[in-house]
Amino acid sequence: MRHPSRNLSRTAQKLPYLLVFLFLFVCNVLTKYMVDDFAYLYSFRTGQRIASVFDIFPSMAAHAQYMNGRLIPHFLVQLFTLPPTWVFDLVNAGMFVLQIWTIVRVAGGGTPGKNRFCVSSPSSPCGSMSLCSAR
Repeated sequence: MRHPSRNLSRTAQKLPYLLVFLFLFVCNVLTKYMVDDFAYLYSFRTGQRIASVFDIFPSMAAHAQYMNGRLIPHFLVQLFTLPPTWVFDLVNAGMFVLQIWTIVRVAGGGTPGKNRFCVSSPSSPCGSMSLCSAR
């Protein structure tokens, strides 16, 4: 018997990734700024609105001194407040799908004869979802 994934075209194999991407993108678009998101619009050093990438560095220095040392994620949060929100929405959905794709590849997805499994995210922003690869 032929392996089920061999019968699917490359386009059909990419369809679940596209659907997950679109679903997450819509969820991101529908999610507006919340409580602490507004704090990251402003510098932790001066209290002024972040206007350029160079404003983020002194803000992160103050953030590390008075709050915590998680500089990379907080830098990225402040960085993504500069462009329009749809830029973050695209990047966020894309990184989520890239993570799923990486997990499937590491687990042997797409290689005949290797074990495959379902990748599930019960804590996604819009509910649970699964991406399964047939065995």
